Amino acid sequence: MTTPVGHLPVMPARVIALLAPALAAPGAVLVDATVGLGGHAEYALQQFPELHLVGLDRDNDAIELSRERLASFGERITLVHAVYDELPQV
Repeated sequence: MTTPVGHLPVMPARVIALLAPALAAPGAVLVDATVGLGGHAEYALQQFPELHLVGLDRDNDAIELSRERLASFGERITLVHAVYDELPQV
């Protein structure tokens, strides 16, 4: 998948490597509370085929771009228009 123009995720390999022990666990769920355009989310989903992602963002346009970018992961993603402090309600 191509990266949206003007956005490159910062150090996705390092970020996901730090989370790897938890992401490799059976039934793992990654919450990305500022999913943005989905760069880190895409990398995590590629690395961990059983992972489910819940992505939040306050920007509806970002949610839609993430939805397009992550569409190939199907039911492994849940994207929600919300701000991170609304996480308990999500």
